[in-house]
Amino acid sequence: MASRFGASLFLAALIAFSSQPADAISIDRTPDHIPRAQAVDQVHVPPVRAPVIDPFRPPDQPWLSGNRGIEYGTQPGDLISASARGVVTFAGQVGGNLFVTIRHTDALVTTVGFVASATVATGDIVAQGTPIGVAAGPIHFTARRNGRYIDPASLFVRMRIIVRLVAGVT
Repeated sequence: MASRFGASLFLAALIAFSSQPADAISIDRTPDHIPRAQAVDQVHVPPVRAPVIDPFRPPDQPWLSGNRGIEYGTQPGDLISASARGVVTFAGQVGGNLFVTIRHTDALVTTVGFVASATVATGDIVAQGTPIGVAAGPIHFTARRNGRYIDPASLFVRMRIIVRLVAGVT
């Protein structure tokens, strides 16, 4: 029985890892001098206290349009905070707009866009709720796990999965 369970577990893991598409692989481009965040289970909080004006809408294909994050109806001057502890890996301009990116674990990164001013710099270690910037208007909050966009709202809840093995069931 134990060897059958072990073989089944191995087969399930083999299928799970071999079925990952090639584009699911992400390359870590974080400079070596920036410490990695500890890989721990954390529940995130929304980065602002504002209504959602455009929820996550994943595209049918990676190259199609959609909303790869959550848009919040923030007002100019609203405070933006870190959704969870982590390390700031980028705080700067992209295409004329200011963004702040935080690596929470080796696999999870969040980014806040359309920031008027950042209160953190690359390499800063932040705790959940630490102010990271001020909104220029509505902000865009994204989350990527292993390089793939996920619904950031899924980070705001803790799920607990319990597996119970039943003896004698094959």
